[in-house]
Amino acid sequence: MKNLLIALTVGSLVGCYDEDTFAEDYATAICDNMASCETDAVDGYMELGLDEETAQTTFDDAYTLMCDTEAEESDGEDADSDCDFDKASAQTCVDEVEAMSCDFWTTGEGMPSACADVCG
Repeated sequence: MKNLLIALTVGSLVGCYDEDTFAEDYATAICDNMASCETDAVDGYMELGLDEETAQTTFDDAYTLMCDTEAEESDGEDADSDCDFDKASAQTCVDEVEAMSCDFWTTGEGMPSACADVCG
């Protein structure tokens, strides 16, 4: 019975997962991952030939661009109105971004495939 209650609770949470919640969760996951990978990213940039100051500035600029910007005001139109939102892929995407390897920030490879499936 306990397992059934857990399954129903988890199922109902995924059932309520929508595009707005995904966007917020994804932004949090990607920025948390990026922040936790700062040392690896800066080291990776230095391995690519950047000096330490330039490597740190490159990371800081990327972080600011992705994570320290205020939400843009919407004019009421949904830019992704043709999106066939896949709740399961969205939740999997967020979970996998949270666990994503720091290599992503220097190679650009390793974005979870579920993220490409969020809009069907």
